[in-house]
Amino acid sequence: MKHLNMDIYTDFECVGKECKFTCCAGWEITIDDETFKIYDNLQGEFGEKIRKNITNKNGCNMFVLNKEKKCPFFTAEGLCEIYLKLGPDKMCNICQAYPRTCKRYGDIYFWSMYIDCPHILDMLIDKKDIILYELSESSNNVAGDSYDESKIDWQKFNNYIDAFVIINDIITNRAETIQNRMKLVVFFVKQFDELEETEKVQELLEFFRDKNNCKEFISELDGVCYSAEKEKVFLETIFNNDSIIDEFFKNGVRMQYQNALLKNKEDSLQVSNLLEKVAQIAMFKYFMDGFDNGNLKESFSYAIILYKAIEYTIRLYYITSGFFDKERIIESIVKEARGLEHTYLKRYKIALEKLKENNIYDYDSLLEIL
Repeated sequence: MKHLNMDIYTDFECVGKECKFTCCAGWEITIDDETFKIYDNLQGEFGEKIRKNITNKNGCNMFVLNKEKKCPFFTAEGLCEIYLKLGPDKMCNICQAYPRTCKRYGDIYFWSMYIDCPHILDMLIDKKDIILYELSESSNNVAGDSYDESKIDWQKFNNYIDAFVIINDIITNRAETIQNRMKLVVFFVKQFDELEETEKVQELLEFFRDKNNCKEFISELDGVCYSAEKEKVFLETIFNNDSIIDEFFKNGVRMQYQNALLKNKEDSLQVSNLLEKVAQIAMFKYFMDGFDNGNLKESFSYAIILYKAIEYTIRLYYITSGFFDKERIIESIVKEARGLEHTYLKRYKIALEKLKENNIYDYDSLLEIL
């Protein structure tokens, strides 16, 4: 079995009690069946304490959060009591894994990261090189994996892998602005979506492997008219906060943001570098879902929603402060991303339905909001 992960995945180490935005608070913590059996059979006073703090909700075992919405085993020192008393291997799977996440496509496990972890964001901002991917092989499967390889369309799978590589090459082409790179990604995915079931998809993939061809299309996409009204509706759909967004779009705030960055080259590079990393992670997490669920437009829209949410959060902070402050940027992104990434099955689907109602679900509309 192959394992594909980003280089920051192997570099990550939890900072524990030094973290200012603990992952042990603010959301429900589910307990996998295997770990629940361990807790259910654990002897002694601590075993009793664990069982008293577990409830079953809709068939899922989870910890009962305290009044501050914190895990009952989150200590005053900012550490995990289960980790301290039983060791890391007795923590439930989600606590062992976060901020890591894994999905399997074909014969490859994709190991990604949540960008609502402040330490991950700190690493992304400090990392000046592009994110690289590391491919390894192992005879071990991930626990609970039930993928039926006999039903895999391997030609389609290989086409998706090739498309993902092209998308990543476009995103990391620093000869172009991040806005132009994202426009070209949307344009490419639109063509891929239309042709993936035809023989012409191979011609498309071959064409976009040539960087000179990509340059030609970027110059053409410069002519795509930006629609402030569509972007406004798009952001209102994601954030459900009309008053702030109304204020943001008054008096040419977007242009103020762009002009401010043009005057400060260092900040401009910081913002572009971070958005590049966000785009890489968003595509790594969601693009291949189109192979699994047969709905590429929906999966791709999830990636764009995540990217635009972070982009807007940065823009909103920057226009109100006028400078790039790493700690404040991280704080702003964490607050927004936690509400998005961990309720995405619900929040994304609601957003997509509203975008359809407002006719901002097609690829051409996505081009107009970038």
